[in-house]
Amino acid sequence: MVFGESFRVKAMAMGGLEILESRDYEGLLAAGFLTGVPSQLDFEASRIRFQSGGERFDTTGYHPWPSRREQQGAGEKIYVDVMIDGIKANCLLDTGSPPALILHPQFVRKNKLWDRYAHPREQPIKGIHGDTTKSRYVHADSLDIGGFPIKGAPVTLLDPQANSGFGLDDGIIGMGAIGRFNHIFAKDGLLVKPNRYFDKVEPLFSA
Repeated sequence: MVFGESFRVKAMAMGGLEILESRDYEGLLAAGFLTGVPSQLDFEASRIRFQSGGERFDTTGYHPWPSRREQQGAGEKIYVDVMIDGIKANCLLDTGSPPALILHPQFVRKNKLWDRYAHPREQPIKGIHGDTTKSRYVHADSLDIGGFPIKGAPVTLLDPQANSGFGLDDGIIGMGAIGRFNHIFAKDGLLVKPNRYFDKVEPLFSA
């Protein structure tokens, strides 16, 4: 299998999902695609780069983003730590999720976030399997990623009374936050650096 112009993979696990038939894309790439070899996700240049030979990525201006990788079947998931208004949350990194940050019911309930923020906008949110959950769209004072605070970050709070269908993590970091940074997936962890979309990401990615 060839990705881009020259990145060749001799063997890759693949699967089919009927739930993607009505989507405007043809498939999904798991996190292992980026972490299998050192890589750089560059939103400014709209490029994914893979490190080869003796080359090294320039890490000037990058900060480490506390993370862990977890093998799940043939794939891999990445979990990252963020600070939302001084509260630490461990979240799944998901480029397939448009919102900047979705916080799961148990985390919202534990930290009493449902009624914390002024002027919430209530709206239903639909999961990848079609299930719908009540949510509140709010703006946090600060969302810290890798030591870089995002002021007034958009956050989606899931109904604290909902109890099923959610993992053990605290939430999901999606493109509304991921797209504000360029990323380096190194052997020893994840590095991030704000890009030109850091303060104005909404036109590109749904909040």
